[in-house]
Amino acid sequence: MSCFLMPSSLCKAINADLARFWWGHNEEKNKIHWLSWDKLSFSKAVGGIGFRDLSIFNKALLAKQCWRILKNPEALWVKILKARYFPFTGLFDAKKGVRASWAWSSLLAGRDIIKSRARWQIGNGNSFHSLASMPLN
Repeated sequence: MSCFLMPSSLCKAINADLARFWWGHNEEKNKIHWLSWDKLSFSKAVGGIGFRDLSIFNKALLAKQCWRILKNPEALWVKILKARYFPFTGLFDAKKGVRASWAWSSLLAGRDIIKSRARWQIGNGNSFHSLASMPLN
């Protein structure tokens, strides 16, 4: 889940299996539906059970991998990705390309999540930059 974007149909099917496990029924008896699935997926801090929506969790893990690319530019796997997919630009300016692998396409989905939520950072007051414009050496 942290390397590949899972199809939404697969995530929905797994979520449905989880719901059937908790709410399922058999010939003899039905299980009680205590709360709606939406409320069960709330975090425990706000009164839910903490079940995760697998589609959202998958995208969060992909965004975490992109964050690792930004924070560890000297890692071997990052250097290989950079040489293959974005040798002359930064991660946020990289394009998908015509023959992109499934892994690279998946990482771009995580990158887009970070990019859509990036904010300006004010340093010492003399300069500022956006996370989205941060170059990857």
